[in-house]
Formats: sequence, structure tokens, C-alpha cells
Amino acid sequence: SSSSSSSLSTSRSIGGTTMIFTRYEYANLFHQMTDWYNMYVVGQREKVLGAKITFLFLDGHAKGALDTAWTHWSRINDDEKKEEGKKMNHRHHHQEGFIRVKHLNSQGTCFHHALLMPMGYRSPVDIHGMTGSAKRCRNDGQVNDFRMMITKKWLSIPYNDDDDHNNDVSSSIKIKVGMIFRRDYLAHPRAGAGRTTRKISNEMQVVNVLSRLKDDSNNKWSIEFRSMSLESMPFKKQVEVVSRQNILIGVHGAALSHVLWMKPGSDLIEITSGGYSGRFHFEFFATWAGLRYRKVQVQGGNLINVNTDVLAGIVRDIANAHYTSSSPS
Repeated sequence: SSSSSSSLSTSRSIGGTTMIFTRYEYANLFHQMTDWYNMYVVGQREKVLGAKITFLFLDGHAKGALDTAWTHWSRINDDEKKEEGKKMNHRHHHQEGFIRVKHLNSQGTCFHHALLMPMGYRSPVDIHGMTGSAKRCRNDGQVNDFRMMITKKWLSIPYNDDDDHNNDVSSSIKIKVGMIFRRDYLAHPRAGAGRTTRKISNEMQVVNVLSRLKDDSNNKWSIEFRSMSLESMPFKKQVEVVSRQNILIGVHGAALSHVLWMKPGSDLIEITSGGYSGRFHFEFFATWAGLRYRKVQVQGGNLINVNTDVLAGIVRDIANAHYTSSSPS
């Protein structure tokens, strides 16, 4: 009809592949990880992961701290972003490699190749609704492929898997130990004061003890300790720093989702308190990623006091068991 022809002539089009998401807990890294893993699974099946991808958000969420991560996934260069922005007649469109539904052309938008993505709660790496046996599946090769795609191909993080720590048996092995400390931050405009719970009250004591930890008996290893406040880092830097740790330590919280970037054979030590002790999100993430997992249960709520002797003892046990020249890798 003439009306449909007129509508098509005034609409705008988006080339390449468009993945259409409805994000739910969009400011939480754990839940964003489920969306990104869906992107990987669907993109792999549709054979589009090496091509230009545009993301369309159907939700009405405000800007959030994790928005910048989507820029790395889009695979669209700056010139293409500017050109697409001109087509959509909106200066914000494609500035970050994604589109909010409110920025679509009011007279219609056509997509060259559109994929409606499943919700994050139905992701293969979302633990909600899984059976106990499914959650405890061992190392998953697809999770490792996801890690490699994100860290090496998309983020281009320089990393030599054979250079995790010094393997010269004549010298002390340096074991990279990183600990995530929770800080106040504004995840999104509706987050109020941005106050964070489950902070470690004796942080300096923990840092001092772990920084000086070494093999006193045989001098086979020492610790290269890094205190991490991820809230102050760009997303790519977060991935780069965490992925290079041999041992990651942190209080239960969404930031521990970064374990999916770590090399199989690494270690996660999760500190839990109160009602969080019965939550297994990151134990399963660690298992699927091929990491060893230890849990430390402590007392506390908004403030947590960590027994440094216990924590240092666990790190020492892991170091002696897995990071000496005579230990299995």
C-alpha cells in the first residue's frame, strides 16, 4: 500500500547484527555476566561473533556503571559509530556501541539481522532454578572459550598463560594474590547514597599480613600482593587485573563474577558472613571456570572482621599445595 511504502521510505536501518536485550538487574555484574554469556552462546550458534554487533536495550533503565563494558562487545569502530549516529538522527545513538529503545527513529527502524536474546535469568551460567547436580558440573570448556573470547580477542589483554609466576626453580616463586575490597560507589542514579555493605573493618591488618606472607621454611614462594578497589577502575582494567591473579580473595559480592576471566587452575577464596554463607554463586562460577574454591565464614554484617591467621593459613596451604616447583599445576 502507499502508506506502507511511505513508512518504509522514512524509516532508518541498522546494518550488521543487532542483539536485542531486556536487562533486569543491569547494574549488578553477576547478572550482566549472564547476559554476556547469552551473547556468547547465541553469537556462537549464529556465527556472528567476529562481525559488527549492535546492542538494543528494550528496558528503560537509566545509565549505569557497567554501560561502558558493552562498548567492548559491540565490535564497531569509531567511524561506524558516528555514521550510524547520523542515520538515527540522535547524537547519543551508537556513541557507546549500544542503543536504548527510546533513541530509535520514531518513524520506524529496520534491522538487517536481529536476534531477540533470552533473559539473563535463563542463562547457562545463572544458578537460579538449577538442580544441585547441574550447579556442581565440573570445568566447562565453553566457559573457558568465553573467557578467551572476551579477554584475548575482544579486550586484547596481553597475557601469556605460561608466565603466571616465576618457574625458575632456583629462585622463590612469586604468587600473584589479589584481594577485592568493597567500597561505596554509585552503581546507577537510583542507588541513593551508594553505600556498600559487607566491608572489611580490619583492612590494613589483612593487607599487611598477606603482603609479607612467604614460605619461611624452604623459601620456595613469596606473595606478590595487590589490594584492589574495582569501583575506581575502567571495566577493561578490572578484567586485566583480575585475570592475572593466581589467587583471588574477596567478600561475597557481584565483583567475584570476575573469576570467569581467570585461568583454569587458579584459586578463589570467598569470605562470607550471615545469610550470605548459604549462597553458592561464586563457588559454581569457580567450578565451571576450572578454579579451586575455598570458603571462609566470618561473623559480621555491614562490617566484617577477618581473622588474618586463618586467611593467611589458607593462602599458605594453597601455595604449598599448588604453587611450588614440585606441586601439580
